[in-house]
Amino acid sequence: MTSNSIVHRGRKYFELSKLPSSLQPAATNVYNFVSAYSDKFDWVVFKAAIDAYNGEAIKYETVISTTIRHSDINISNLVAQVAEFLANAFGVQVERSEVEAQVTGNKSNYYAVLAASKPDLTEFFDCILVTIKLDKEAASEQSFFAEVHAIQLIINKSFKVASQPKFDVFSQLPPPLVHVNDHIIEFASSNVDPETREFNWTEFKRAVDTKNGKGLTYENIRTNAIQRSDSTIPLVVDQVVSYLTAVCTAKVDKPPLEHRLRTAFNPSSNEGKAWFSSRQSGQVSEFQYRGIFGVPIEGVDDYFYSFVATATIKAEETHESGFLGLFRSTETKLSAEVKVLELIVSKTFSGF
Repeated sequence: MTSNSIVHRGRKYFELSKLPSSLQPAATNVYNFVSAYSDKFDWVVFKAAIDAYNGEAIKYETVISTTIRHSDINISNLVAQVAEFLANAFGVQVERSEVEAQVTGNKSNYYAVLAASKPDLTEFFDCILVTIKLDKEAASEQSFFAEVHAIQLIINKSFKVASQPKFDVFSQLPPPLVHVNDHIIEFASSNVDPETREFNWTEFKRAVDTKNGKGLTYENIRTNAIQRSDSTIPLVVDQVVSYLTAVCTAKVDKPPLEHRLRTAFNPSSNEGKAWFSSRQSGQVSEFQYRGIFGVPIEGVDDYFYSFVATATIKAEETHESGFLGLFRSTETKLSAEVKVLELIVSKTFSGF
């Protein structure tokens, strides 16, 4: 967080003060913590995550929400009012030109400011997080309004974020094999791009080949392309779930796995999860689910099946609410690719 601005998934986060080096690791952890919610910033879920945090290293001091209206079509004037509001509420000096550049391209997009300020103590600092949404009044093309939500957090330098798993894990393994399955998860996770959060199948397959016969045996790989000219996300999800369960059910109980997959594709479940990624390119939205399913081999104690799977859904449409918005939308052009690698894993497998 030492740079002046950080671009993350189309939103900008600005550091508005310099922190001493002793507080920089905690500031970076705050940035990573916030970033998990930035596709469609859900304030309710975010506050719940703070409440659920084990310890006193992060807590909120002040929460403010307001709507600012402006009858002039000049966006600069409305942005100036927003900047004045933030300055009065938190003493945050927002660069108006930067805010304006972010919000005028898409009047319904979010703009976020992450401001580390007031490092008055060596142990604590304040962090102000703001989201700004600009849109037109329904009754007038000449009138705009801004929804501003802000929260002031108190951060202790001990604040850490437990890394989220990069794969959704479904396991029916007995306790002695669970830690071995953890090695598979770690092994596969090293092939998830930290920036795009997409799984690199080519590199993973190459890594599996190097381990073949060393506690890991490559069994099979299957790919299924689902092409639909016009459909809805729920219908394509049904096909993805049906294919994944069909591939795996020879070795796993179908109902529990099917329930887990349907839960994973529910927008309320995958929001902010590291095993579900999204990106937009032009007018195309792409979403990827990643899962690892650990299944015992009947009558065998020293080996188990591990299925490494991805399901990528592409939509020729974008929505400001991301997967949730498209999940609820009407028919659009959709396609999907499901890929599953089946491995036989020995209890001796130790990962890298």
